[in-house]
Amino acid sequence: MAKKSTIEKLKTRISVLEKDRQRKVDEQIELILKTDPEILQINSQIDDLKKMVKTSEELERKKEELEKQMLDLLD
Repeated sequence: MAKKSTIEKLKTRISVLEKDRQRKVDEQIELILKTDPEILQINSQIDDLKKMVKTSEELERKKEELEKQMLDLLD
């Protein structure tokens, strides 16, 4: 019985240590993502591309609206 209790305590301790290790790894990754110049540049480029896609989608919607208006005028 004592062995079982000790094993359970060790499993719990291992779980706590693993969670702490993962938290520290996540913190380091977050720090790198916030400070690495290359990653910052890539993130900036991604943001620019997202803006371009959004603008392109908006322009496409406006184009479709104008086409519809022109067809309505022709009718």
